[in-house]
Amino acid sequence: MRRFLQFLIVATTAWIPTLGHAQAPSDSVGKLLSLVAREFPGRTLPANATVTAGARTVMAGVKERGDVATAGRLDVIGDVSGSAYALGGDLVIGPGGHVHGDAISVGGEVRLDGGTVDGDMRRIATKSSVTANAKSADAGDDEGVMPSGGRSPFAQALGWLVVLLLVGIGTLVFADRYLDGVVRELERSVPRAFLIGLAGELALAPALLLICVGLALTLLGILVIPFAVVAFVLAAAGLLTLGYLGVASMVGSAVMRDGARHSARGAALRSLLVGVLALMVFWVLAGLAEWNGVLLLITRGLAVAVTWVAATTGFGAALASRGGALKRRPTPKTPAGGSDAAWQTPTPVRGVAAAKRPATTSAGSGDRR
Repeated sequence: MRRFLQFLIVATTAWIPTLGHAQAPSDSVGKLLSLVAREFPGRTLPANATVTAGARTVMAGVKERGDVATAGRLDVIGDVSGSAYALGGDLVIGPGGHVHGDAISVGGEVRLDGGTVDGDMRRIATKSSVTANAKSADAGDDEGVMPSGGRSPFAQALGWLVVLLLVGIGTLVFADRYLDGVVRELERSVPRAFLIGLAGELALAPALLLICVGLALTLLGILVIPFAVVAFVLAAAGLLTLGYLGVASMVGSAVMRDGARHSARGAALRSLLVGVLALMVFWVLAGLAEWNGVLLLITRGLAVAVTWVAATTGFGAALASRGGALKRRPTPKTPAGGSDAAWQTPTPVRGVAAAKRPATTSAGSGDRR
């Protein structure tokens, strides 16, 4: 189990050198910047690649050279030598914050909260912000509503955590023997399960294509293709989920040092719950780090890496164990009457004959005289 945890650490930390500033989707950024270009003709705007994604804060004591732009809320507590752009969020210049250029918010508000702005402070409305402000005015809210693309990452992480816990409890109740089969396969060899899972993921698309091509050879098969695709996707999703829960159960057993994983259902439930929490902790941290774009990208990258490694390893174990249905070979049982070795003297002694099992006679083999 220690090797498995080391494997997870190596696989996840390999993502860190490739992480940098989060970049917002170029299409949405381009649309928001085009609104700025209409309001300020001839202005040199930040390139799409320099616009970070998510909320961003220029901390106190930090001096940013040039323009600072982010697709979300922007808080300036430090020093910005150029202009500050908040695309789709509020722009707040906090105590000690200094923007030498302009402070521009697209779809949000520009507020001075103890800071200074040398240039203009401009708020550019969008269709979504106008609709949101109109709804806010009808509700009696004077501050306005910041456009949002949905629930926060933290709420989404908690939602998925609850879903996985419920699915895991249901699996323990209705399919515990299949989950045990996946765990036994993981205990056999984690690297082997990971390689099988990686090969299985790469073979999913070709396998689905071959099934569709084979069914398309007949008229009846063509009609069955949509049902076959749905059944294939559901089967793959089921194996991925079962394998992920198996990895979570194994991780939970290692964290709790529960040697009797299969002894009681209560121990299995504790192991599963602790394992799911351990695998989902990076998603929860990513949700809590939404205020900082760089920290959000790092934690989200780690979360994706951990989830992919766990799902791939579990998928391989599920495939190798045939969905957890592959049973161990039964161990040979000792006959009821015992073996001949049990009647022999354990340690040979010179001059002493080994005791032998007394011969049994059948009921009708002889007559008493």
